[in-house]
Amino acid sequence: VPLVAVGLLYRAGYMRQVLRGGTQQEALPERVDPADLPLTAVAGTGGEPLEVTLELPGSEAVLRAWSTQVGHVTLYLLDADVARNRPEDRELTRALYSGDQEMRIRQEIVLGIGGVRLLRALGIEPSVFHVNEGHGAFAALERMRHLLAETGLTFDEGREVIRATTVFTTHTPVPAGHDEFPEELVRRYFGDAELWAGVPWERFMSLGATSAAPGRFNMTGLAVRFAARVNGVSVKHAEVSRSLLGRFAPQLLPAELPIHAVTNGVHLAFWTPPVVRAAVSARGGPSLADGFRAAEEIGDAEAWGLRTALRDALGESLIDHVRRTFARQGDSPSLLAEMEAGLAPDALWIGFARRFATYKRAGLIFSDEDRLLRLLSDDQRPVRLLIAGKAHPRDAAAQELIAHIGRLARDERFVGRVVLIENYDIDVARWLVPGVDVWLNSPRPPLEASGTSGMKAAAGGALNLSVGDGWWLEGWDGVNGWRIGGDELAATAAQQDDEDAQMLYGLLEREVVPEFFDRGDDGVPLRWTRRVRRALATIPPAFDAARMVSDYRAWAYEPLATVGAELRRDRFGAAVEAFRDILRVRRLLREVTITDATVGDVTAVRPGHVLAIDVDVLLGDLSPPDVLVEALLGRRDDEGGLQDVETFALTCEGPSGADGALRYGGELGVRSSGALGYAVRVRPARDEGPAFDDPVVWA
Repeated sequence: VPLVAVGLLYRAGYMRQVLRGGTQQEALPERVDPADLPLTAVAGTGGEPLEVTLELPGSEAVLRAWSTQVGHVTLYLLDADVARNRPEDRELTRALYSGDQEMRIRQEIVLGIGGVRLLRALGIEPSVFHVNEGHGAFAALERMRHLLAETGLTFDEGREVIRATTVFTTHTPVPAGHDEFPEELVRRYFGDAELWAGVPWERFMSLGATSAAPGRFNMTGLAVRFAARVNGVSVKHAEVSRSLLGRFAPQLLPAELPIHAVTNGVHLAFWTPPVVRAAVSARGGPSLADGFRAAEEIGDAEAWGLRTALRDALGESLIDHVRRTFARQGDSPSLLAEMEAGLAPDALWIGFARRFATYKRAGLIFSDEDRLLRLLSDDQRPVRLLIAGKAHPRDAAAQELIAHIGRLARDERFVGRVVLIENYDIDVARWLVPGVDVWLNSPRPPLEASGTSGMKAAAGGALNLSVGDGWWLEGWDGVNGWRIGGDELAATAAQQDDEDAQMLYGLLEREVVPEFFDRGDDGVPLRWTRRVRRALATIPPAFDAARMVSDYRAWAYEPLATVGAELRRDRFGAAVEAFRDILRVRRLLREVTITDATVGDVTAVRPGHVLAIDVDVLLGDLSPPDVLVEALLGRRDDEGGLQDVETFALTCEGPSGADGALRYGGELGVRSSGALGYAVRVRPARDEGPAFDDPVVWA
């Protein structure tokens, strides 16, 4: 797939984590120097550094670009650290997640608007734009600005053109992860929108409007209104997103919001350890994923040999890492010796490493310290717990959790049994993730959009012990690991935490630890290696980045690129006529009225009954092919809404004889019992289903 990527070059990176006294996180800047990285300054036509400019209040910021090759893909990184810029403008690309809301909107302007200007300066005309998270959504506005100036299309026509060639992926299932800005801040940076867009300011603001927060501009709202394809990053996340993003389309039912699922994947070539690659590749197949599919052919002794090699490498790297950390900080030699003595090489190693966001519940396994201690202190079946991860510099609760775990790791009860690893990064992950026996993931459901660390662990034969959320709901098959929790959520977060902690301890005590230490005469844990072989065969092939890109190609890139080619073929002439028809229907639908609706006898409705329904509709200047008239049947909830809704298309039967209305009729199949309700609606006729901004007439 011919891809090009655009991001920002953060000169201070995210952060380097130092644990003072082994407990207190200190966030140090990375101090990224392009000279130390495989980056090339992008040159203009005359060989000079290529520059693009951004008009900001009171200044014109200059952006330069760096490029690097990531496999076959060129990645461009925008850099505002240019000597000619004002000091405050040079800060634009200093650090990730830095500053206040104004810095945030400025960085998103650099990414979205600056990114489009960079591609234009390079002469690159993408057939499809893929916006990942709302941070890059301003790209649509910059594309719109150029399109309107070059073609003479109206704002609404131009928006349909941009929408037809845009994919949007949301990555977070919590409202706080969707940036939104107050109107006065948006006006400061987009006050000229009325001039180039040709629409009133209120219309411009509506592009980012949400029913939950009037007067604010939401970047996800902007993104979904400019995208023909919207997706979450797992099946569960798409379901959660339909509920979360319903505030951008309150006229639609959450279940029918056009949000697809493309589950994340990881780059197998990078995350597969060499010993595993050799073993699965020997089983044949043209790709690494094919080799993994045959992994159950690996013998138990060979599978245990692979795991033993990775466990040994983990032990060596861990001791080296801990020694260097202690030496750098001048920490206690006696504590280091005590810690090393506790790192039993024959132990069951459990790893937990990821961002220390509070919803990821790094502290769940520490909920009952006495019960945990019994697991860790069994000399016959030793268990060791490795914890790593960085807390956001402004997340005090997450930093305190790190400090609490650090104190436990130095407590005489847990020293050498719990290890808090400093500065978790990709280098640490290379030995930690495949080396542990169990990869623990305990987010509070349903807040894990996807997760990918467990996919990486599985590529080395580590077994996942994870909450049933994100990708693991699709990956777990009952044999290839363990699932924490059921399908039903508790009434409160505290209750959910307690239930999940009890199940976690129970799985460790009854299944995980016994299976690991149940060895045959040859020292091989057969029940364990059966799970390892099953995990290797089922997880890496399904959660491979190649599969992910293939999904995007088939679902979005190819169909949207075809539409884009048609649009460009005649410079948005005849092809735009289809959009104009959509706009006509949307405009005229606001004049449609549902004048009457009647259903058959509802006095004794039971599952299996069929109810006849007649609906009278005044279509005005629209005709029947323009619209869909539908009836919806479902259980009534306490708030007067409908749950478990089924939708039935109604057929136009001709004039009703009342004020020029048309009669629509059909049958509703009753499948549930209880207090039922129905609704009727009229919406634009679309083969692909409703769009986020389609108007709907309800009754």
